[in-house]
Amino acid sequence: MKKIIIFGSGGLFKEQYHWINECIRENNEYKIAAIVSLDNQKKTLFDLPLIDEQEIKYSSEIYLHIAVGSIEARINIISKYKDYNFYTLKHPSAIISESAVIGKGCTISPNVVIAGDAKIGDFNLFNFNSSISHDCVSGDNNIFSPGTLITGWCKIGDNNDFGSGSIMLPRNKLGNHNIVGANSTLTKDFGNNLTLVGSPAKIYNK
Repeated sequence: MKKIIIFGSGGLFKEQYHWINECIRENNEYKIAAIVSLDNQKKTLFDLPLIDEQEIKYSSEIYLHIAVGSIEARINIISKYKDYNFYTLKHPSAIISESAVIGKGCTISPNVVIAGDAKIGDFNLFNFNSSISHDCVSGDNNIFSPGTLITGWCKIGDNNDFGSGSIMLPRNKLGNHNIVGANSTLTKDFGNNLTLVGSPAKIYNK
């Protein structure tokens, strides 16, 4: 049986654990083996062992999964373990088009919608009730918080963090390493390394 090691024991993991465990148990090929945590004094969480990064040993039977809500922390994990297998998690309630392409290491939470011909890169995190419409392109390691709506033909770079309820209107582009504030609406193209807030969204700072 293949083993899954999950990075993260904080709030995001606690929100996700029960449905993650439910999904993995339905697949008899996999089981959760351990959780990587910076604070493992308790030794266990949800009856799973907490381990340090140093205890991870490469094996073709080991798959990693990231349950961490920090873009920078995720970048660090991805960089360190780029040669490992990563598990893509899809909740059965998610609606995913047969023509959508989804990369490795993604998390697709309950009630997510990924529409036709969307192209999703690696390590994207789709939280509850987020959606990405037809013909959109998302790069790597983007976080879509609950209720995020990406409408048709949008193009998104890497390492962007969308706040809850944010909206990206059709045919717009977003670069890399941006933060989109909660309930903000992107009505035009934006570049890199920006904090965007408001409806319509404006640059808060660089």
